[in-house]
Amino acid sequence: MRGLPFPWALLAPGLLPDVALAEVGLASPVGGFFVLLVVAAAAVAGLLMVLAGSIGLARRGRSAGRLAVLCVGVVLMSPVLWIAAWELLELVPRNVAWDFSSHRSVSQLAPKEGSPVEGRDHDAEYYYQGNLRSSIRLPSGRQWSGSASSMYLRARSGQIVGIDWRGSHAGAAQTHREAGRMLGELGFAGHGLDRWYAEAGAGGRRAFSVEAGRDPMIRVEVRRAWGAQDASPEDALWHVNVYVSWEAR
Repeated sequence: MRGLPFPWALLAPGLLPDVALAEVGLASPVGGFFVLLVVAAAAVAGLLMVLAGSIGLARRGRSAGRLAVLCVGVVLMSPVLWIAAWELLELVPRNVAWDFSSHRSVSQLAPKEGSPVEGRDHDAEYYYQGNLRSSIRLPSGRQWSGSASSMYLRARSGQIVGIDWRGSHAGAAQTHREAGRMLGELGFAGHGLDRWYAEAGAGGRRAFSVEAGRDPMIRVEVRRAWGAQDASPEDALWHVNVYVSWEAR
């Protein structure tokens, strides 16, 4: 939700999971349901006005009143239309590949994805969201690839200093396979992922985390998806997060 502009960030929580509610301070089912009702009512009213305006224009010709009804209807429907377009765009796969093994210049990134951090002239943040098929290379032959739902990169003085990679949600079995593959690509050994998987299969909710290195520091986590805390082991969703920092102390 970081990339969702105002005012739609206030309306989207009604159609999105609890994590979206938390982003806008409506972290409760009641708040989300209320927002959903408001958006749905506005959309229905807008649809009726668009139909009335269109029929009026077709039968009676153009007039200021009928055009005004049509325009107001489109405005009332716009939040739902925008959210639907947003969700559809996020389903389209995007390929992202970066090689930070020899240099970490922000020149590798698309400039339009970055925005300066307020009050810090030499810092910038880059955010990517959607269905991201990513491949990232690090020093010493380490790398990882996979499907991410979002990525956040921090830069200082034109150099990448941190990566926050968040994988797509999946069941415990698929998450176990993906996490195991990523840990192998990143050179982790003796990490205890199989023990986590056995506990998850038995209904465990504990997250998994392993960390190594200092230049950069790499941490891999497996966490239960937000809003799935009470789901059964078969229905629970998990996701893999990878954090990389060249500023670790």
